[in-house]
Amino acid sequence: MDASAYGREFIRQVRVDGAHLISADRVRGWLLTRPGMPVDSLLIEKDMARILNGYLTEGYWQVSVAFPEVELNRGRVRFRIEEGRRTLIDTVRISGNEFAATDALMNEMFSRSGLPLIRESLEMDIEALLRFYENRGYPYCSLAPEVSLLPGRDAAQVRIAVDEGPFVRVDTIRFTGNRITRVETLRREMRMAQGAPYDQRLVDRALRALRRLPFLLDVDDALLTTEPDGRTALVVSIHEAPAGRAEGVLGIVPASGDGAQSLTGSFATTFVNLLGTGRRADASWSRSGSGASDLDLRYVEPWILRRPLGLEAALLMRHRPGFAENRMGLGVSLSTAGGAEVRLGVSRGGVLPDSSESNGFVKGRVTSVDGALTIDRRNDRWNPTSGSLYRIGLAWSRVTQDGGAGRRLRATADLHRYVTLGRRTAFAATLHGAGVADNGVALPDGPLRLGGATSIRGYREEAFLVTRAFWTNLELRLILARRSRAFLFVDAGVLGDAAGGEGNALLFPVGFGLGMRTVSRFGTIGLDYGLARTDSPGHGKIHVRMVNDF
Repeated sequence: MDASAYGREFIRQVRVDGAHLISADRVRGWLLTRPGMPVDSLLIEKDMARILNGYLTEGYWQVSVAFPEVELNRGRVRFRIEEGRRTLIDTVRISGNEFAATDALMNEMFSRSGLPLIRESLEMDIEALLRFYENRGYPYCSLAPEVSLLPGRDAAQVRIAVDEGPFVRVDTIRFTGNRITRVETLRREMRMAQGAPYDQRLVDRALRALRRLPFLLDVDDALLTTEPDGRTALVVSIHEAPAGRAEGVLGIVPASGDGAQSLTGSFATTFVNLLGTGRRADASWSRSGSGASDLDLRYVEPWILRRPLGLEAALLMRHRPGFAENRMGLGVSLSTAGGAEVRLGVSRGGVLPDSSESNGFVKGRVTSVDGALTIDRRNDRWNPTSGSLYRIGLAWSRVTQDGGAGRRLRATADLHRYVTLGRRTAFAATLHGAGVADNGVALPDGPLRLGGATSIRGYREEAFLVTRAFWTNLELRLILARRSRAFLFVDAGVLGDAAGGEGNALLFPVGFGLGMRTVSRFGTIGLDYGLARTDSPGHGKIHVRMVNDF
């Protein structure tokens, strides 16, 4: 009988009788039948199942629900419940286990004799037992739980039949989809020993390590197969990113009271997987304003001496109004399969005044030792919707110039957090802190340079020169596709000790706007439009980014 059998009668009241151990209001919260809805017998039957399920979740296995009374003239639906008493576990029996002792399996379970029989707890126990076997070489283990209510008693017996399946060793690891990347490169990143017993924890960790690689777009879940020669293979299907990437950025800064409209921009070429070995080379040039440009060259050699050690060499050249900076550096990094990386580096460079000497800068030398710790727990490298990324860095420098020497300490901390809000929405929040302290000689390359597309959007590039800073970037994201999104953003900061300022005055920049990242046949296109809090809509800053993979 459907709703039409009752005519067009509507429900004015839903009553629950017999609910004492669980409140009637809570039971009504389980129901889909609500006042204002037409009477629907099919929906009422489903609500009976919801009541039973709710009581089972709380441990009431002997509950009964009679078919509700429907009073059409009053528009009333009345559910009658006989709760019974909470069901306790009499015994837990495990059978069929040969590899694992019963006591070892019981130690993995929460359910015990004398405790309430909670269905959710029993389901969690089953999952825990399956994980126990999966982590010890039995990925094909299956369990058959059975609950038997004891007549005349508020108790039940729990029986779990175990089918352990065959013991499995991973004899070899095979990949599909790797057109560029060498097999040995992928195997070393997984850090799984071939010939070892199957361990789901190691497999999950290895897949996460692969998904963090910059030269892989996606990694499917691993499958176990039997090779023609009888060996067991772990097969991982990957989707490679192009080994090369060219990126161009154009920024438009509208005219203001202190200057005309200006263009900013950058161009970078990156090879993230040279010869399929995971080697990386970067070359980038950027212009952040009139008389301000950067040139960076980097090369990273991974896995030195077959160990997770990376060696990095870098050449950095900066030009700002009044001075130029050159620096060469070497770094070594140690990475773990869990997503953590420790880096140590040394660099040496100099600061040279330009020929005009209009700013009073003098020649200086900087020798630095730096270290950083990065922990990556994001669910996706390209378009994360959950997880986190942490980074802290510390650099000590010795600064010398004509007539004196001094020390500089620079500290940075970054926290990125991603939270899934819905099927296609996510929230991204980043917190940044940085500080610079000079003891003695101060060179013009020392201050923090904030503002623009990579820090506080809505402001000119390097609009703020400060020695202390705390800022946040907040984004509400709409996920459009695997690597595409649209977002609204708000950036805000607290900046202190502005270079050239007086005292310890604080600055409170706030920027907001919108943007998008989308993948087309021409490459990845990014567009950001940002406004400072004091700007009118016509004075927003626009950043257009184009990334072409090859």
